[in-house]
Amino acid sequence: MGVRADILRRGERLYTAQFMESSALTEEVSKPSELTCEFRGKDPMDVRRGDYVEVGGKAFIFTQMPSVEKLSNGEYRYTGHLKDESGYMEDVMFMFLDQDGSQQAIYSTAADFDLTANIEEFLSLVVRNMNRVLTDGWSYEVADTGIDRNDLRNITFSMQNCLDALNAICEEYELEWKFEGGVLKVAREFRDITGVTLMYPVNLLSPVKLSREDDSETCTRLFVFGGERNIPSDYGHDRLMMSGGEEYLTREGGDYVKERCKVFDEIYPRRNSHITGVSVNARGIHFVMDANLDFNINDKLTDNTAKIAFTSGKLVGYEFEIASYNHTGRMIELKQQTEGDVVIPNESMKAEPGDRYVLLDIRMPDEYIRNAELELREKAMDYFRDKCDDKMTAAVSVSTIWLLETGTNLRPTQSVRLVDEKLGLGRRIRVTKVITYPFDDTFHRRRTEVTLSDFVAGSRLSDMAGRLSRNERVMYSRFRSQRDQTTTNTESIDNNTNALMWRSGADEA
Repeated sequence: MGVRADILRRGERLYTAQFMESSALTEEVSKPSELTCEFRGKDPMDVRRGDYVEVGGKAFIFTQMPSVEKLSNGEYRYTGHLKDESGYMEDVMFMFLDQDGSQQAIYSTAADFDLTANIEEFLSLVVRNMNRVLTDGWSYEVADTGIDRNDLRNITFSMQNCLDALNAICEEYELEWKFEGGVLKVAREFRDITGVTLMYPVNLLSPVKLSREDDSETCTRLFVFGGERNIPSDYGHDRLMMSGGEEYLTREGGDYVKERCKVFDEIYPRRNSHITGVSVNARGIHFVMDANLDFNINDKLTDNTAKIAFTSGKLVGYEFEIASYNHTGRMIELKQQTEGDVVIPNESMKAEPGDRYVLLDIRMPDEYIRNAELELREKAMDYFRDKCDDKMTAAVSVSTIWLLETGTNLRPTQSVRLVDEKLGLGRRIRVTKVITYPFDDTFHRRRTEVTLSDFVAGSRLSDMAGRLSRNERVMYSRFRSQRDQTTTNTESIDNNTNALMWRSGADEA
């Protein structure tokens, strides 16, 4: 009939309740762990948000009030959905935070903004938001040396909580996340190799349930496109293409062709560099210098207005039109922006030496275009190698008695060997989901339900919802860009000063 366990508040026992054997603990890749439980008591219990239950040395928190049903005058039944500490991300808003000179957090554009940054800067913003609310400080770790720290992405966030924002970031970068000991970690894939072999009837309670499926992007032919920015008008395509004009990658062998497209918006001709100097003239105009800039911006202008986008520092997420450029001093003049009554850059919101940036809406030198094409093909090959094979998913019920006798502790991200001679199985596969019943004391019928899979995916419906959500963010970002451009055009009527200054250079720098 279950197990008696304590409900705690601030480290002190609040109640002791009978937790029923049907209570289930679900652990899954890139999701908060969740405890769905039924518990009973002889008297009403005032259980509140923030109260918690400890399971396996880990706290599971009531993030919402449990429901209650009076069974009799001496018995009350409660149903609760508890989550581990990472579940707190659902209740903290994802705000665009900056820091002033005193290092105090300030709210810049609230919860409605788009940001161009690298993976570390995105994670830093998630952690800083969590630390706004929590007393125990969170930190982050990019736990994969293969992740490019200079890979810049633009993501639009609109009234999202930190969990939704983190999932959007991981979706954009095709990463997984997990939370351990106060550290939010990301990687392309978490995989812990174990010596565990699962097979029926040795440690499985029933034969393997096997399905072959794809993750909606599996294909035998992949059309590949890069980003739209900095593409020359005579390039022949609106987007960057792979080196040699190659349009698609294909898998050799097989008669059935399954086509998909993949767009790598983040790959375009660009120069990732950093500011080496900053100056402000008597009129408050800000200039930045890059002593290592190896081409003249004035020779690379197009019909679009050249821009500089900051990817780190106090101006991270901002794009500024380039008002003028002096190649002798490698000095770029920033056209000021206004946000309400605030002019940016200013004394507190300004560029500093070491800040990273990219140049946008110019014609990059041919060498940068060729490098981007090679980068696109290399990235596409990595992606295609993962998508050109059908994926396998297996559902198994593991004997809890065997787990206890062998001291085995199955957890998501572990890699185990699955064997079934009749099905031709004898290969490694990753654990992606584990369901246990921590309050079931009937050892003879206890089981651990495990999902093993070559990929991490929800249902087809949730995948579609995710893609729709991402499309909405992209559409919203484009709307904001068009709105900002309209504002810029309005401000530029009858003002040709910037055009005249292009060739003259920043004489007052």
